[in-house]
Amino acid sequence: MITTRQLDAFRAVMQHGTVTGAAEALGLTQPAISKLIAALEDETRLRLFDRVRKRLVPTPEGELLYLEAEKMVLGLHALQRVAEGLRTTRAGRLNLVAMPALGQRHLPRIVARFLEEHPEAAVTLHTHGSQVANQWVAGQQVDLGLSLLNVEHPSVIKRTLCRVEAVAALPPGHRLAARERLTPEDFAGESFVSFTRDTRTRHAIDQVFEAADVDRVQRIEAYISDGACSFVAEGLGLSLVDPFTAAHFAAEGSIVVRPFAPAVPYQIRLLRPRHRAPSRLAAAFEAFLEEAMDALIEELGIRRFTPPAR
Repeated sequence: MITTRQLDAFRAVMQHGTVTGAAEALGLTQPAISKLIAALEDETRLRLFDRVRKRLVPTPEGELLYLEAEKMVLGLHALQRVAEGLRTTRAGRLNLVAMPALGQRHLPRIVARFLEEHPEAAVTLHTHGSQVANQWVAGQQVDLGLSLLNVEHPSVIKRTLCRVEAVAALPPGHRLAARERLTPEDFAGESFVSFTRDTRTRHAIDQVFEAADVDRVQRIEAYISDGACSFVAEGLGLSLVDPFTAAHFAAEGSIVVRPFAPAVPYQIRLLRPRHRAPSRLAAAFEAFLEEAMDALIEELGIRRFTPPAR
């Protein structure tokens, strides 16, 4: 079997042209170099050099073998760089899934800043509803997931990333935009853009209005906050939506955002697959994400939800 020591001696002779030069370069004796070359020729059953005036002149077979040896060495160097990148978290691949409230706009910005510190890393970001995000993490298909839905599954490790309050979304120029804060009573008789009936957010919001005995006109439904804000921007009603999506539409000037009481919480959960060991890159991103979310909440002026004292 060809050994790395044989190849090192062979490459050194090819590069220096003499056994003496190869021996000096590798810190070996001339007999040791000659022995390694002879062993390589025996192993390959090829004559690799002709001896011409005390110099070793490579044969055509030697030239071809040298080209292949150089490819192999370059490949090993590339492998070493990859391993170093993985060890230092500069490189690697990160597979994420997130609900639209973060995945459509804010998470790409966070990922972009993360990649500035990890320029050799690759990231795949999937944006799906929270139910799909939960399923993908439970199926060990991704490194990390962000979800609004609670998940109780033995294959998922979860923790709360943040709790924030829903905000009221109004069309520009609406009379309620003059109020600093809105309550359920302000929505009495108003056209209201609801979430679809199969969402937990819909149930939570309906309970708030039922507790206040307030009736709304509910003709339009949306599955996510992005759709609800788009309907509000068209003047089709008011809504209660997540503050991250609302902040984007408000920055465009297409809706007006106001605080709402009593608070309707949005709890964002960070999910990890239990049976998929986290890579160094995934662990680094998880720590980066926590700091980035704190900064984002402060930047957007989002109110954190604090459960009422009992």
